[in-house]
Amino acid sequence: MGATRAKIVDVRVIASTNRRLAHMVEEGTLRQDLFFRLNVFSVTIPPLRARRADIKVLARHFLQQACSRIGKVPVELGEATLGLLHQYEWPGNVRELENEMERLAILCPGGHEIKHSQLAERILYFSRNRLDGQPDSSLKEKLLDLEKRLILEALNAHGNNRSQAARTLGITRQTIISKLKKY
Repeated sequence: MGATRAKIVDVRVIASTNRRLAHMVEEGTLRQDLFFRLNVFSVTIPPLRARRADIKVLARHFLQQACSRIGKVPVELGEATLGLLHQYEWPGNVRELENEMERLAILCPGGHEIKHSQLAERILYFSRNRLDGQPDSSLKEKLLDLEKRLILEALNAHGNNRSQAARTLGITRQTIISKLKKY
């Protein structure tokens, strides 16, 4: 910029987007000539929710990296915590996972195992409100799954005291006992 003579340079542009550029050209929101200049070699990487096997490896890597960066003794992810991370949909993709691991590295004491209760509220909320049935399972199956989960949560909240759990749920103690036998 500002020179009186042209200077030859050899560069490669690496651009990333989560938008479909070809569709943008069709819609008229991206110039076709710019698309052809950028679209020399395309690499499509599926979102993290489509690569669930990568979550465990990436989570541990990002956690160790964050601990090292802040000078903390490495912390470990418990199996229950990994299970919740695996279930979560990760709308923010890999960057969201990396940020969650950094948050955990900051909050958790060094050398300890991270408990699932230390995860961000959005991840815990997702796991509490997720129906674990198959997408094609019937309404009856999903309702039974929800009922089972609610009973177990109430029992857990009341130290397995069936009477208190029943009062919380608005059912009888005998109903809880029969449901537990059923499940």
